[in-house]
Amino acid sequence: MISAILDQLTRTFSADQAFCDELFQSSNAELAAELLLAYLWANTATPMCYQALSNAVAKQFGNRKDMAALWNLILCDGVNRDLRLVPYLVIRGHSPEASGALRRAFEHLGVLTQIWKYPEKVDALEDSNSKKYREAFRWERDRAKQEALEKAGTSKRFEAMALGSVATLLYEKLSEFDVHGGTNRRFFAYSTEPGRFTCSLGQRIDPNRENFNSRLSMLVNGHKAICGELMRLCADYVERTEDLISAAEVYKIFASPAGEPTPELKSNIIDLLEKLRDGNAVTAGNSCIS
Repeated sequence: MISAILDQLTRTFSADQAFCDELFQSSNAELAAELLLAYLWANTATPMCYQALSNAVAKQFGNRKDMAALWNLILCDGVNRDLRLVPYLVIRGHSPEASGALRRAFEHLGVLTQIWKYPEKVDALEDSNSKKYREAFRWERDRAKQEALEKAGTSKRFEAMALGSVATLLYEKLSEFDVHGGTNRRFFAYSTEPGRFTCSLGQRIDPNRENFNSRLSMLVNGHKAICGELMRLCADYVERTEDLISAAEVYKIFASPAGEPTPELKSNIIDLLEKLRDGNAVTAGNSCIS
């Protein structure tokens, strides 16, 4: 098989498997399982959210409905792709690259929530380099409103999000640690010496390394925050179908005011890890979350 020949050349698939096995046996296994559970929820719920929003476009946007339908598709698709890409990269050992995908998902969601709250802003999406775009999504001209955003700890790009301050903080951390090239934080996440999970295509962080936990926690929290925002967006603007109500009920296991995993989430994490370690099949979709 070609994949086997490529693995002989690069050792990349072997390193993927070795890292994944180690991750789910490490002290960070529960965090990784939590991310997988969030992915399984998103994999089912995100397409439903898009369809529900699509059905509500005409009512919310009026004569802008055609342009809004296009951007609703583009932005929802971007969020959906990145919510899948983050766990894919994490379980293969490329968490810094997962940070880039998660940051991009926040950007897409920031714009998506704003056009639903302020339908006239859809007109600014034609040119992301224009002054009109910057004033709509990145820079607040009104001083009083800017001061209010700063007091709330929310950046302009996330002003329409219920968790705008959380998104702002995570976006800044993702940028600082893994996205911007002008800092040394990304470099110190790696070992300069080849290790067990090194291949010729990538340098993976050891999942037992001390700073891996904080990086993975950031990715898990960001992924869950985006899922929650999608549910909130649907709650505000769409007709609540039985499927959406069911998805919202399932999502409640991820929503803990105290910041710690809920008892229901802990139970699902333990169940998923047992299935993975025992070699049992994992059911895709909401049905795997009790």
